[in-house]
Amino acid sequence: MNMKITVLVISLLFTLSANAQYLQDTTTGQQKGAAISHENFTSALSNDEDEPHIPGMHVYHVNPWVTGSISAGGAAYSLYMLTVLQKKPEITHQELQDLQPGLLQGFDSWVLHQSVGNLKQLENYSIFTQVTAALVPLTIFFDNKVSRDWTDVLLIFMEVNAINATIYMSPLGPVFQNKFRPLAYYTQLPEDQRNTGGSRNSFYSGHVAAAAADMFSMAKVYCDYHPELGDDKAFVYGIAAIPPVVMTYLRIRALDHFPSDLFVGWLVGTTCGVLIPEIHRIADKHLSLGPYIPPGGGSGLTFAWRTDD
Repeated sequence: MNMKITVLVISLLFTLSANAQYLQDTTTGQQKGAAISHENFTSALSNDEDEPHIPGMHVYHVNPWVTGSISAGGAAYSLYMLTVLQKKPEITHQELQDLQPGLLQGFDSWVLHQSVGNLKQLENYSIFTQVTAALVPLTIFFDNKVSRDWTDVLLIFMEVNAINATIYMSPLGPVFQNKFRPLAYYTQLPEDQRNTGGSRNSFYSGHVAAAAADMFSMAKVYCDYHPELGDDKAFVYGIAAIPPVVMTYLRIRALDHFPSDLFVGWLVGTTCGVLIPEIHRIADKHLSLGPYIPPGGGSGLTFAWRTDD
């Protein structure tokens, strides 16, 4: 039990560390109509102590060395790139003068017509939502089915956060992109509030990506351990979507992102949260995942699909 508590604490610290990349990037100052079956959902939530557990049978195939290496490597890379991200230069006065709101697509341009009040408070709300989304998945370990394979699930959660953060720090994200935040366009705000280096980090939303990755990985794992839910799995995913939806609203209202930035954040986070557990679910059948270091240097992942002879 002490070992379990220790690893849970380590996982919590790892998850918060991964999410800290998005928290520190805030320096810029469905419900569906389908009814859920009461019997199925209540049964899934209950702690079924009488259910037999077959030794050696696991929902996921997890190699702790491979998964741990991917998580550690991704976390190390992301933390290093965070230091690079924080060194972005301030936006010059001329750059602010040259901004042309009229060139924005209609999908994004409406964000430039909002109130500029309570920006700091909205930032604080987004931080609270980020921490909540990072902590909530740990409650899944109160479920008896999941807790039997707690090391596998813990490693998967860590891997999801590491890969999601690595993508955010890749050429796709703000370390290499320099899209100005909506805040920079608001001429009614003081220039020293608009010209920070963080105002170059609009694309894409790491907050939304992290919230989606955390919540949808929890939903995916829960549904994989409870196939009896059937169509009611949609309810689980609907509940999981609430923190990312709240985060989306807050990031728009805080003038931190355009809708296109948030859409990419949703896409990346949801893909990581659902696809990575799914890879582990089918890995023992056909798919294998591992680290790859090419002869010329660098690092990456390898995917191998095995066909039956």
